[in-house]
Amino acid sequence: MENKDNKENWLIRFIVTLVWLIISIGIDVYAVMSKGYIIGAVAEFVFFIVTFCVPYLRKKGTYTRWFGWLALLQAAWLLYLQFS
Repeated sequence: MENKDNKENWLIRFIVTLVWLIISIGIDVYAVMSKGYIIGAVAEFVFFIVTFCVPYLRKKGTYTRWFGWLALLQAAWLLYLQFS
């Protein structure tokens, strides 16, 4: 018998991942369209920190974890755009 308590709900994981993707893209679009690269970089860095502070989001093998790493790279890119 499977233990249903340990089994993760795929719908909840899908919704959380989709929200995380929308936030990630939204921050970048806002930063580029408003030319607020510093604000975007800070927001992406906060996004990265939140992703890796919450155990559910940093679970190995999930897309939310990859979005966290992507946020760190996007923050670096936005800083490059600001200072180049």
